[in-house]
Amino acid sequence: LFDQYWQEVSKTLTSLADGADLLFTGVIGEEAAGNVAEACDIPFAMLHVFPLRPNGQLVPALPARLARTIMRVSEWLSWPMMKRLEDPQRRELGLPKATGPSAWRVAERGSLEIQAYDEIYFPGLAAEWAKWDGQRPFVGALTMELPTDT
Repeated sequence: LFDQYWQEVSKTLTSLADGADLLFTGVIGEEAAGNVAEACDIPFAMLHVFPLRPNGQLVPALPARLARTIMRVSEWLSWPMMKRLEDPQRRELGLPKATGPSAWRVAERGSLEIQAYDEIYFPGLAAEWAKWDGQRPFVGALTMELPTDT
């Protein structure tokens, strides 16, 4: 089912992305959408509702460096499962084979990773990610009718 979903997402996004100003996605489908954005050379943005990228704040009981390392290793170990889907898609899009996890590639491209959860639940995370220079902004929890300062 996931393979079928991946192919449908890729086909649909490719048909819609030509001439688009931005490709925006949530967590599911992030890899497929990132490849389409790269192929179409358009900006790419993601919405994260929890800290998805390696960080030292997710598991406060662990030393920050160890937590980051475990999360980064996890990305690397799960990449072969995604690579089997990414390589055919990238070939079809005229892109070279991927040489690392999608999360690493979108960070290298400077893609926007919107953090849509309250910073209060992960104290120190905004400071830790300040090195990304606005690439991972905290906007707070998204609500239907309650405006936030951000």
